Amino acid sequence: MATGLSGLALITLLGAHYFEYDSDGEVLVFRLRPFVLGLVFSGFTKMAEFPKPRLTAYKIRGFIRKELVIYVQSSHGGRARKTFNITFLGKRIKLTQSLEKVIKKNTLKEKE
Repeated sequence: MATGLSGLALITLLGAHYFEYDSDGEVLVFRLRPFVLGLVFSGFTKMAEFPKPRLTAYKIRGFIRKELVIYVQSSHGGRARKTFNITFLGKRIKLTQSLEKVIKKNTLKEKE
């Protein structure tokens, strides 16, 4: 009983989320839904959707609680920052490879 409660508390503190990433087409889509509340209430979903050329940089930070931070060129010329919890994402390498590919393509377009 105590193990179950401590496991539930750990998942709650780390923020169990369902992370979706889609890079098909010309738009990048990032969607983060809380595992428990996201099934019941759709208002808790955090989402970012923008054209691929607007992605300027990204980083993954954190030791126990991993976060993906993406930097997007805003329409006003500045840079916007979006943060997504990816603690429970199993295949981070595929995500980073895809984001690196987009950024590399963007930098090549800028040089032309």
